[in-house]
Amino acid sequence: MKQGLLANLGRALAVCLLSALAASAQEATAPQAKPDKLVVQVVYKSGAKPAYLDVPGCAWYGMFGDTPAAAARAAADTVQAVDVRTKVEGGRVELKVGVHVGARFFDRLDEVATYTAAVGETVEARDLERVGVAPFVFKVLRVAASDTAAPTVVNRTQSVAAAVTEFTPDPLPRAKLTLNNLSSKRVRAVAMQTTFDGRPRTSMLAFEPEGKPLMEPGGTYERRIGITDGRASESGFTPQTIDGVVVMSVVFEDYTFEGDADFASHKMLMDEGERAQLPRLLQLVRDARGAGEVETAEAVRKFKSALAALDDAAPQTSVDAVLAAFPGLSPASVRDAREGVEVSMHHARTEFIHDLERFEKQSQAAPAAGFKSWLAEQQARLEGWLARL
Repeated sequence: MKQGLLANLGRALAVCLLSALAASAQEATAPQAKPDKLVVQVVYKSGAKPAYLDVPGCAWYGMFGDTPAAAARAAADTVQAVDVRTKVEGGRVELKVGVHVGARFFDRLDEVATYTAAVGETVEARDLERVGVAPFVFKVLRVAASDTAAPTVVNRTQSVAAAVTEFTPDPLPRAKLTLNNLSSKRVRAVAMQTTFDGRPRTSMLAFEPEGKPLMEPGGTYERRIGITDGRASESGFTPQTIDGVVVMSVVFEDYTFEGDADFASHKMLMDEGERAQLPRLLQLVRDARGAGEVETAEAVRKFKSALAALDDAAPQTSVDAVLAAFPGLSPASVRDAREGVEVSMHHARTEFIHDLERFEKQSQAAPAAGFKSWLAEQQARLEGWLARL
């Protein structure tokens, strides 16, 4: 899996804990036994270390092998990542496999196939070959008990206090990290990194959507942290927790920061992308509201077409603003700054299109929900969002 900046490109694991009921055969009122906890071993590329996915859970994988079919696909159908979702269905684990496609970013999710497997069984996702991806190999494993401790916390900032305030080792190690804003400024974001066996494992950027502050002065923020890794046997899995959480940087409302500049710059890259794209979205909304025939299918079609026509090219002024605010960036961060802004611009546009598609589905079931009213709501939302940036 890759590690990225935003929600739609974030290399994140969406985890839901499995719960089930088991009654004692000896006594109806006896305590219920804990259900088996399962994980899926994911071999996503030949020669790479396997990943482990919770059941139920979901993740996407940006590293994979190609097949000849990849060269025949149009640029707009380029596979950017493979999406895997797991759940228990009928006593077996269901694995739903899809692909995120787009010319540069995630534009849509295409379903590929659904597989099932029991504990100890291996499944090869050969249907991926038709979209140009070498087959993934999945194996369902039962989680065994482990002796593990809470991760330590290293803090490279002064204005944010950080501590692990809760830790549960069973069935999979999970920690709750609590942050406290000790400063008199609002905090926009806190960048963190987990370590495994003393080496960086994943990066996280804690922030609120639509320009909202993460923490007010004196405020707190809590985040659940859990990376599933460990040792696999023939049909079992012994988990191992991350050994550390490093608070890399804190970004304040005025974009001053403490800690690592490279990590801190990620939030401003996101916000600069939104500052570039939101006014264009807002103008399209205002134009659509002012049109003569708003409550028609043709008006919705034209609006959606106008949204799709917006580009994601970062203005040089947006890139320059980030470089000026963070003069100590590494060469790699300077090189990637433009793409960071463009990822954010793309995300803002595609999420707005998804909002429109949700409105279209809702309006089919409830015709009274008018397009003009929806546009008014979106205008107010975008104006508030821009005011907070």
